Amino acid sequence: MRRFTTLTKTIGAAIGVLLGATVSAAALSFNFSFTNVANGGGTVTGIIRGLADTGFSSASSLEILSNSGGFGIGEYVGDPLDNLFEVTNGQIVFADFEAFGAFNSPPDVTDSSFELCILCFPGLNESQIGLTNSEISVLTESTSVSGLTISAVPLPAAFPLALAGLGILVALKRRRRDV
Repeated sequence: MRRFTTLTKTIGAAIGVLLGATVSAAALSFNFSFTNVANGGGTVTGIIRGLADTGFSSASSLEILSNSGGFGIGEYVGDPLDNLFEVTNGQIVFADFEAFGAFNSPPDVTDSSFELCILCFPGLNESQIGLTNSEISVLTESTSVSGLTISAVPLPAAFPLALAGLGILVALKRRRRDV
């Protein structure tokens, strides 16, 4: 009985460590899309990666995945002028990101520029967004963004990771017992 209790405590502690590490180390990613009205029309899609799950943080990666206008696809985090996001309850509530391609180095985008601004001007309740094939200027919409959607990318579930860890612990315990 004592062996079972010790094994149960060990497994419980291991699961706690695995779940704690998974939750605390989790960074959020967000898909976005918008109609690029100010710069030739077309739909632009992308992903923002590496944001803290609560409060302010900088994106570790901001990538344009597709653009029906055909330009500006790739990474924009090489040397952004602005890179600040606020996440509250799993949603981006503030964004101030601006990257001129001229300041990037390959493989980041060097021939286009991108701006995402949500409530980034104090006192003004407005959003601006734009993607341009200029390496310096970013034309943006002045009031509301046409068709902007931002949605969180689901985090991988911690449960399968915990089960895998549990399986490894049980296998190691059996191996020790058999030896």
